[in-house]
Amino acid sequence: MEIYNETKLSNGLTITTEHMPHVESISMGVYVRTGSRTENEENSGVAHFLEHMAFKGTDKRTAEDIAAEIEDVGGAINAYTSRETTAYHLKLLKEDTELGVDMLSDILQNPTFLKEEFKREQGVILQELAASLDEPEEIVFDNLQKTIYPNSAMGWSILGNKQSITNMSVAKLKTFMESYYHPQNMVISASGNVNHKDFVALCEKYFNKLKVNNKKAIITPEYHTGVIHTHKDLEQSHIVMCYNAMSSVDPHFYAANIFTSILGGGMASRLFQEIREKRGLAYSIYSYLASYSDCGNFGIYAGTDASQVEETIQVVQEEIERLKNDMTEHEINRAKIGLIAGLKMSLESTDSRMGRMAKNQFLYGRQMPVEEIVADIEKITVDDIKAAADTMTDKSTLSISTLGRHAAPQI
Repeated sequence: MEIYNETKLSNGLTITTEHMPHVESISMGVYVRTGSRTENEENSGVAHFLEHMAFKGTDKRTAEDIAAEIEDVGGAINAYTSRETTAYHLKLLKEDTELGVDMLSDILQNPTFLKEEFKREQGVILQELAASLDEPEEIVFDNLQKTIYPNSAMGWSILGNKQSITNMSVAKLKTFMESYYHPQNMVISASGNVNHKDFVALCEKYFNKLKVNNKKAIITPEYHTGVIHTHKDLEQSHIVMCYNAMSSVDPHFYAANIFTSILGGGMASRLFQEIREKRGLAYSIYSYLASYSDCGNFGIYAGTDASQVEETIQVVQEEIERLKNDMTEHEINRAKIGLIAGLKMSLESTDSRMGRMAKNQFLYGRQMPVEEIVADIEKITVDDIKAAADTMTDKSTLSISTLGRHAAPQI
């Protein structure tokens, strides 16, 4: 059984740890409850840009120093930006815990935002954006996001766009950081060979410059339907079918994951067997559930020949209806076992444990023991899955994004 400890500092900063005495390392990260969904048209891409700039120098460290100090002790440091979270994390040996806390506090409290580093990273991000525009799967999914969330930053690329990145400024970075990088909006999570009391003392010592601010209200995006097609002379056509679905905190979340797994979660799934194995319509076919704190969408991706786009869409819809009406106990048990196995396997990684604790803190305000999640999954019934399926495959919410040399499909 996991043993979690949590402390809230006087400034509102939450510290959560999990002690794993059998390992020699510690994974720690600062998680900020902000991402691309909190941006506006003028600063689109600022959360991701800010994440890049955190590693480009502080008052006492150069960009090279930041990388070298961690690698000198055999550690690794990284970061990522999603639609709802920005995370800065590292992993090192337990004896270097103080260096880790010092490093994370330094890059988040004392960034210099040097002009030359800013311009250099601006070019790097523009290249990253250009690379994404060469990837068919990136394009078809980005187009889908714009279609289902047209009036929200949830519909924009996490990277931003060429104009917003070109017009980015240090002032915009600082304003965004001041608005969202404050104690009430952050969680420091650590998993591994860590003593909670000692770790809290280090956080109090080093994270002493964060300014208290008010939480910003997050507006739930309105889901829209539509068909978007981009004509491109490709050898393969790309299809994403999408429906409005549930959030990560919905009571039917795990039932929805079971349905997603049975439909298109692996080689034994309905879609893989019917569309690839029996009909040979696609090489790649899978379903997914993209759930956020207050909304979500369920979808199916397939890559097929231009002449088979309409047939593939039709077969997918048929398989969805067939599964809703004819779900076997064997399929349900296999999906449950898969979810539980994946959850338990993730416990072997201090990085996974660290990230899960931060996510739980943001979503539920508490830690969700694995035993509790397993029990919730095991008690899910056929009726629960069918109820979730009815919600997440409502035909009135169907949206489609396609890319290729075929004609635009019809809903």
